[in-house]
Amino acid sequence: MSRKISAMHDLFGMDPLHKCKDCKYLCSYEANRKWHKCQIYGVTNSEATDWRLSYMACGLYPDKQYDGKPIIEMLKHQQRMKPESQIDGQMEFEFGKEI
Repeated sequence: MSRKISAMHDLFGMDPLHKCKDCKYLCSYEANRKWHKCQIYGVTNSEATDWRLSYMACGLYPDKQYDGKPIIEMLKHQQRMKPESQIDGQMEFEFGKEI
C-alpha cells in the first residue's frame, strides 16, 4: 500500500465504504492529462503527491474538518523504516570498489 494513503489511514482512520474519489478534499487538475491531489495530504507540483481515486477513504470523509499542516510536511521530518539486517547467506554488493 502507498505510504501516502497509509499515513492518512494511520492518522484519521479508514472509511471502507467510500473511496477518495467521493471526498470533498480531492482536487483534480488537467493539462495534457488529468491528475488528482488530496488537499489534506498536501498539493505540490510533483507526481509524488498524485492521488488515486480508488484509494479507500480516510476517516475525514465525508465532511470532517482538518485545519492542521499538510500531512506531507509531517512525513518529511519522519524517519523512514530502516531496511532489515542482512539475511544469512545473502550477498552484499558495494559499488565503486574493485575486487
